[in-house]
Amino acid sequence: MEEVNSVVGVDHLSNSLLPAIVDLARVPVWRIRMAVINQMPMLADQLGENFFDEKLMQHFFSWLIDAAYAVREAAIVKLSHNENYLHRMICLQCIIHLSPVLDASISKDVLLPTALNMNQDRVPNVRFKVAQALAKIGEAIPSDMVTSEVMPCLQRLTEDPDVD
Repeated sequence: MEEVNSVVGVDHLSNSLLPAIVDLARVPVWRIRMAVINQMPMLADQLGENFFDEKLMQHFFSWLIDAAYAVREAAIVKLSHNENYLHRMICLQCIIHLSPVLDASISKDVLLPTALNMNQDRVPNVRFKVAQALAKIGEAIPSDMVTSEVMPCLQRLTEDPDVD
C-alpha cells in the first residue's frame, strides 16, 4: 500500500478508495465487513488520521452495533488497539455506555476482556477510563467475576504511579 500511496498520491488514493470502502462497509456478507475492519489500522496509517476521523470513523461506529457478533467484536478489538489514544478512549467510552444495555454474556465475553487488556495502556488517561469502564461492566456481570477479575485490576490501577 505504501508503494501505491507514493506513486498515486494520498489524495487520489483516498478519493478512489473511499467509495469502495463505504460500499464494502455495507455489504450483507459479514465476513467482508469484518475484513474491512481488519484493514482499518493500515488504511488509517496510510491515508492519515484526519482522513480516518472525517471519512471512516462513522462507519467504524456503525460496526459496533452490527447484526453480526463477529463484526461487533472485531470493531471493538480494533478500536481498543488503535494507535491514537483518543480512539482507545472512545472504545472505553462505548464500553461504559453499552455495558448496561447489552446482554450480560456480551459484557462478560467481549467488553470485560477488552477493558482488562487495556489496563496497562501507556497513556494515563486511558488507564483511568479503563477503571471507569470496569466499574460499569461490574454492574452487568456476575459477582464472582467482579471479585476474581475486575477487583484485582481496579486494585492495580489504584496503585498507578501517575498522579493524575
